[in-house]
Amino acid sequence: MDGSSAASPNLVRTKLYRPRLPGDLVQRTRLTDWLSRGLSRTLTLVVAPAGFGKTILVSSWLQGCERPSVWVSLDEKDNDLRTFAAYLVAAVRGVFPGSLARTQSLLAGVTLTSAAVIAGSLINDIEELDRDLILVLDDYHAIHDPAVHELLADLLQHPLQHLHLVLVTRSDPPLPLGLLRAGDHMTEIRAHDLRFTGEEISLFMANAIGVPLGTEALTVLAERTEGWIAGLRLAALTLQQTGDADTRIAEVDRRIAELDADNRYVMDYLMSEVLRLVPPGVEAFLLRTSFLDRLCGPLADAVMGPDGPVPDGKTQLQWLERQGLFTMAMDQAGNWYRYHRLFRMLLRSRLERQYGATALARLHAVAGAWFAGQGLFEEALEHMLAGGDSVSAIQLVAQHRHELLNTEQRSRLESWLQLFPAGTIARSPDLLLARAWILLLGRSDFAFVVEAANEAEALLGQMEGQPGRERQLRGEIATLRSVVMGFAGTDPAAVCRLTTMALEAMPREWYLARSEAWLHLALAQQMVGDLDTAYATLAKAQEEDVTPSGMVKGRNAGSAGFVYWMAADLPGLLDAATGLVSTYAAGGRDESLGWGRYMLACAHYQRNELDPAAQNAEAVLQKRYTSHPICVLQSAFILASVHQARGRPEQAKRMLEVAGDYLRETGSQGLLGLHQAYAAELAAVQGELDMAERWAATVGSHLALAAMAFFYAPQLTPPKVLLLLNTPASRRAAADALSRLHAYVLATHNTRFTVEVLAMQALLADAEGDERAALRTLAQSVALARRGGLLRVFIDLGPRMAHLFVRLSSSEGVHGFVAVVLAAFAPMGQAMHLPVPSREQASAEALTPRELEVLWLLAQRFSDKEIAQRLGIAEPTVARHTANIYAKLGVSSRREAVATAAAVGILPSGERRF
Repeated sequence: MDGSSAASPNLVRTKLYRPRLPGDLVQRTRLTDWLSRGLSRTLTLVVAPAGFGKTILVSSWLQGCERPSVWVSLDEKDNDLRTFAAYLVAAVRGVFPGSLARTQSLLAGVTLTSAAVIAGSLINDIEELDRDLILVLDDYHAIHDPAVHELLADLLQHPLQHLHLVLVTRSDPPLPLGLLRAGDHMTEIRAHDLRFTGEEISLFMANAIGVPLGTEALTVLAERTEGWIAGLRLAALTLQQTGDADTRIAEVDRRIAELDADNRYVMDYLMSEVLRLVPPGVEAFLLRTSFLDRLCGPLADAVMGPDGPVPDGKTQLQWLERQGLFTMAMDQAGNWYRYHRLFRMLLRSRLERQYGATALARLHAVAGAWFAGQGLFEEALEHMLAGGDSVSAIQLVAQHRHELLNTEQRSRLESWLQLFPAGTIARSPDLLLARAWILLLGRSDFAFVVEAANEAEALLGQMEGQPGRERQLRGEIATLRSVVMGFAGTDPAAVCRLTTMALEAMPREWYLARSEAWLHLALAQQMVGDLDTAYATLAKAQEEDVTPSGMVKGRNAGSAGFVYWMAADLPGLLDAATGLVSTYAAGGRDESLGWGRYMLACAHYQRNELDPAAQNAEAVLQKRYTSHPICVLQSAFILASVHQARGRPEQAKRMLEVAGDYLRETGSQGLLGLHQAYAAELAAVQGELDMAERWAATVGSHLALAAMAFFYAPQLTPPKVLLLLNTPASRRAAADALSRLHAYVLATHNTRFTVEVLAMQALLADAEGDERAALRTLAQSVALARRGGLLRVFIDLGPRMAHLFVRLSSSEGVHGFVAVVLAAFAPMGQAMHLPVPSREQASAEALTPRELEVLWLLAQRFSDKEIAQRLGIAEPTVARHTANIYAKLGVSSRREAVATAAAVGILPSGERRF
């Protein structure tokens, strides 16, 4: 549950800087004016092959444009919807701080939604900007991910008032360009528009070589380069080395005439001429750094080595930029640089020919180590793997994977794993275990979790000389198995053994893994009937919520909520949930916050406090793409239940549709079975028994018994449907199902669902005409529900349960918790003539759930201030509740209130009292 908004990709900030303009820039007014006129349209498309000056043209236009602009330089690594959209959001937020918050929240989620949902969020966020914006996507030809194209297509199909999109690319993108042309929504600048005119060639060459060229020389250049700026620049570099420009032009012309007309060959020749004329050290520098996507002085120094021909990498990069040698600064400070992509491609080809694969692998290894030392792990992994050093790459993941798990950056960890070949993952226990956690926490894919854990364990015997590390990994494997076994709920004793061993073996720095072990140890202890030990375990676990630095986390404290829920202790659940929410409310960790909101919704719903239940469940749904899928689905069930309780069946159905759409959008198909089960229960409650009966007969009858730790347990739906059918055959089937469930919930000490199973058995006995057994069983259920104040468990069973409570009150008197339940039935009770408790009785008026909670805390000797802190209310509110309690019980002091409440059954007789 301990989440982090840092789940979005690790961004290279230099990709968000507009490229710096070269010193020999020729102002191309005809084109910049054209770009400015295009701002009235939705899209500007600048498309031409490499070396036509697309990037420089757009950058120079933006320099003189008054409208705010943002820039994203794309590459192959951006073929991922989350990464691509994260760069878009980061770019816009750089100009409009705090903007696009909803979209940023979507991208920070552990489960990525669809391109359509992200596009819708972007559209809404961008429309809230207070100024118009130009967004430039440079090198869009590097993108081939269909999801990214879908995102942009959606943006373009809904023209935005505040956004003008500029795509700089070598080829037409797969977007609805025809529709945009037909609607006059697009400006296009293509290769023939970008070619330098004769006048522009003259200006450029004069600036570049310092002397004007003659007419004949200019004519040759124009014919051979066809106005191609990359060719012009290289020709200028060759001419700079001689004073006889006309002679040099003639030589260039002769050599070019012998080559293929394709620009690649011209470029290769011209670059050969340039490299022949630069100092040898500069040529070596260019070649040995050409494998880098981006470079800075210290990185260049590391790659060149201490004995390299160039003493200072930063000085060399600055010189290359000044000389116009296809080197561009990526930021205004001039810290990071990149080579022109076509220039780099040709340099890289020469590097491979001259140095060989072995030398190139060593260069990658040096770069990988340098990036790792700077904390730039994605680039480090790419270089390590490009150089064939999978050992170092695995070690890097092993060193940092638990850090990512601790902060719930599972999507980032998954992107790391995607860099590795499948065979490499299969040979590494660390990579296998990283995959297992992703499958467990993100997808609840238990079969694959067990498979990955087994494969990892089989490799541990090969870890010679690493007994400490092997022990830690065995503890981690035991934790994974304990989680799977814990959800199965079949062998809690084995879970206790596994988690105890795991906690002894795993280091405290593995916070998430240890928190899972602590939670499932406590749940297993609760399931074997040792609740006191479970609470002691949770208290010990909470010591790890405070780090040595003093930072407080909330996973272990919040995990206690699951134990409180199964123990039917709503005050405890509220306390754990409130603490979880307060820990993460300001921290931006939406997943952890979502679990806290879900727990609050659970507690408030069962207390029949529908407003706060709906508010907290809705808060989870609003951030569903940044919350855990199970948390989202269970919160949707709570919200649907609230709608049904308020007499809004269509809204309840609509809530289920939203939940189903969410599961499909996020690829959480593994939870569709749970969704269908609740849909069957809702259909039964709404009178659609045919659909519910079909589900119960085909799917429900085959549901395995498993740990019931959440708001909704599908195993209880079949007997509910059978009870509503109310035929002799359905009652017999319900009796069998409830008998099996009763044995299971008792064996696992699940008080929350024991309450519900007993209540259904009471309804069954009543339907069979055995009123005595019905009232006896219901009384047992009420006794278990009383301490925690569970109400909706009875109310949701409908009018038949209300009538049964009327008869229970007639036999035992309207007092204590029975009176509270009857009061909760009041909305339907008006039509059924439920009895109103008399003022002469000690519990004259039914205490509200909040008053019951205050009364319970009074019995624990808490002060008004302490009660206010625990319940999150003001002290005067506590005083008001206390006064109401005194009035309803006919007492005048705390001592009398607690004693009277215990005497009439509102508090158990064993409750601590004055």
